[in-house]
Amino acid sequence: MDQEGLYRLAGFHDDVEGLRIAFDKDADNVDISVNRYEDVNTVCSALKLYFRLLPLPLITCEVYKRLMEIIKNEDLSQAEQVRQMKEPMNSLPPAHFHTLKYMCGHLRRVVDFKSKNMMSSENLAIVFAPTLMRSDDADPMASLMAAKFEQKLMEAILVNHTKLLGR
Repeated sequence: MDQEGLYRLAGFHDDVEGLRIAFDKDADNVDISVNRYEDVNTVCSALKLYFRLLPLPLITCEVYKRLMEIIKNEDLSQAEQVRQMKEPMNSLPPAHFHTLKYMCGHLRRVVDFKSKNMMSSENLAIVFAPTLMRSDDADPMASLMAAKFEQKLMEAILVNHTKLLGR
């Protein structure tokens, strides 16, 4: 938790790919201990890669659209945005909801060590927005224009995860 750049710095590509393949073959028996992978960035990179390669993003495209409408609405206070975000978040498939809840809890613990790892909720939002959510719009310009709102949305989810997802 105290390594600078946790989740921001990339692990060694061959190790990350080897870990991905190992999880694909036999996820229950993969050794991710420090004895096997001294560089925590390898494990962090493999986790981000796993989420990025999911056929359906953790925050589904339909929920993404609804959340983006809320976060783009500048007439809403932050408190009202969070209140309105609850319903779309609760409509996530159960496996997505519970995985997101667990992941946000973990990332909140990463933020607790931000004085050492330099990973604030804003920095983690930059890293995880494109990993946990995406639009079903294939237009690269639309994706580029949405990036700042995706980061704002991801930060709102991280900061307010207990209000949105429960404890």
